[in-house]
Amino acid sequence: MVETTGEPLLDSERHLIEARFGAFVHDAYGLSECVVGTECRVRNGFHYWPDATHVEVLEPDSDRPVPEGEMGELVVTSLMQEHLPIIRYRSGDKGRIDQQRCACGHGGPRVHFDGRIADTLVLPRAVNLDASDLAALISAQVAGARFRYKGTPGSPAAPFVEGEFRPMLEICIPAGQMDNWEMLRQELLTALPELAELVHERELELHFSPGGVTIPSLEVSA
Repeated sequence: MVETTGEPLLDSERHLIEARFGAFVHDAYGLSECVVGTECRVRNGFHYWPDATHVEVLEPDSDRPVPEGEMGELVVTSLMQEHLPIIRYRSGDKGRIDQQRCACGHGGPRVHFDGRIADTLVLPRAVNLDASDLAALISAQVAGARFRYKGTPGSPAAPFVEGEFRPMLEICIPAGQMDNWEMLRQELLTALPELAELVHERELELHFSPGGVTIPSLEVSA
């Protein structure tokens, strides 16, 4: 078993770790200040323990809670850190709380993380993409597809590709529609010329992860 924390894993990174180490990867969700929860083998949200961490879901622009089960900004209070108390810390992350019993049998609450509240992706060369427009473009081509971006050129927070840490935009496609990835790639590069230029200049990796299989594969250092 491998547990990861810090930046959320791309599906391609998870696949690479499991293939290389032959171990099941449990990702964790948290902030720089504290870990909130971890995945179980079902991988349907992050289990957390209310006696250690209190999680609220508020409207992003107010202190009002959203209706139970709906998306909002995750606000965290850590009850285990005596020397660095975290009290109602607004994470800037979007998510919801699931109170239903998990398929793994655990009856405690889970956090479902759904990216950052900020609606702009800042790519290399200060290229900005509207996240909602990108999501709409992707879902219009392949229903159920989603994306995740990990940036910061040269930082270990970015995926390690061909000998360097390079920003990556990963598009995850439902297993039943994996044959559509080439069509979606062409549509993205045609509709977003600024994205196409970054990919062509190898300043950004554009990866597709259909059904858990990465195209193309990530590389690791020797």
